[in-house]
Amino acid sequence: MRTVRCAGAVVKRVGQGIVTTIRSPATQVLLSVAILSGQAGAQPTIASASGLGQFPANDVLLSESDFRSELLEAQSRIQSIYFDYVGEDAYRGDERFPPGTFLRRIVAAKSPCLFSHETAHGCSATPWADDIRRRRCIVQNDRAYDIWVANRSFAVTQPLATEAPLPGSMPGEPVMLAVGIWPLVNRPAPRPGGQPMMLTDVAHDPEYRLLGQRESVAGDQCHVFVKEGMDRLWLSSNLGYSLIARDVHDPDTGVRVLRYELTGHQQIKPGIWMPSAFRIIRYHHLSRDVEARGEVLSDLRFRITECRVNDVDDAFFNFEPPPGSLYLNPGGRAAPRPPQSLPGGEDHLDDLVAWARRQGHLIVEPGGYFPSWIMVACFAAAMCLILEVGFRVAGNRKALTR
Repeated sequence: MRTVRCAGAVVKRVGQGIVTTIRSPATQVLLSVAILSGQAGAQPTIASASGLGQFPANDVLLSESDFRSELLEAQSRIQSIYFDYVGEDAYRGDERFPPGTFLRRIVAAKSPCLFSHETAHGCSATPWADDIRRRRCIVQNDRAYDIWVANRSFAVTQPLATEAPLPGSMPGEPVMLAVGIWPLVNRPAPRPGGQPMMLTDVAHDPEYRLLGQRESVAGDQCHVFVKEGMDRLWLSSNLGYSLIARDVHDPDTGVRVLRYELTGHQQIKPGIWMPSAFRIIRYHHLSRDVEARGEVLSDLRFRITECRVNDVDDAFFNFEPPPGSLYLNPGGRAAPRPPQSLPGGEDHLDDLVAWARRQGHLIVEPGGYFPSWIMVACFAAAMCLILEVGFRVAGNRKALTR
């Protein structure tokens, strides 16, 4: 028999079963998600449990003040978080992408203000690491780096105040909005349309009310926290007050806009549980046909391959440009002829040649996402020319100083 202590509960595993004993209870919402293209389908429902089997129903219900306190305490334990996840059907039906194209994302956040966001794509013919458009953004205390990995170039946003929001589209990162966790205490959390999205902000919002009875979702008796006509959350006290499902509504019409479903929760640290999969369902809420507004517009599923909590080193958010990297905006302005931030880079040409040899079989229609080897060959030739000019300029300067 194995016993696991969670916030407000003791979960005992006996063989393949689960026995839950409740101890003392004291212990945006609009559509700003980076929605990817997907396929419409039938009305979805949660089909699987939270990864631990079916929890027995119980009648223990916290008071609203105790519930808010427990939720805030659970969030305060998370100082850093790391997600590596895959969207295997994210581009189904999108003609720009070959069949089987998947999204790969690595997202990390650490209190008080560090953030990292890396995006790549892969398919049966191209590993995600070979994505020529692979991109990473690193937000540090006072600046942000936008990095194009394959062609060794970067741009810098500075100064970026410690309390400034994340730049670009990063506030709409799907996994952060799905789990509702925001460890960046110095940077404002996303509030699309001025509405709270992160669980800490939800707990502080007096307009949310705790329903007087629990509801069963995926086999767990969840507390239901509601902002009437706008937001409805199902949270599990058995799983450290993790989010299990959420419905987001249009505040003007009350029509459902989005639904989040999170499954396969695992205990990452004592009392801290994270999902191993999440789902984002978007509805036709803007349809002129009122009856069609409940139809599913896209149904996207993501699989979390790695999750770490309070185990992300500051060094993960460092950036040292590799040799030969191009600085695209020195002085904060786009440079017509970007300078090299560091000399060298001959090995980069070897990398590009190796890529072309691995991916030489690709034949992609114009406008497609993955480039052909011809495109990469042209890019390699351009890099050779840039390096040659750089070496000559460096040689001339050296001769003038003698």
